[in-house]
Amino acid sequence: MHLEPTGTVENPQFKSAYAENRAKSFMHYWLYLMKTASVNSDKFKELLADQFELNLSTTSKVNTLKGFNEWLATISNQVKQSGHYPENFQLQKM
Repeated sequence: MHLEPTGTVENPQFKSAYAENRAKSFMHYWLYLMKTASVNSDKFKELLADQFELNLSTTSKVNTLKGFNEWLATISNQVKQSGHYPENFQLQKM
């Protein structure tokens, strides 16, 4: 076998995807925990900051783990019946 180059191949420019991949991983883990909250609700503690504030669709702002767990208990059936599929993911540097 004899191979000959047919043109010049430029070295591709490296573009880090670390931040985007970490954000997508976080999003998928969050959705997994939402769907399995009945057995995994304690795992949200590792994802939420000590002082957090969430604007949830069914209530006003939640800023305590206790309040978040109460909200989680009220929506468990809704989450099981609905589908959550990530679309149009965009990452913006802050």
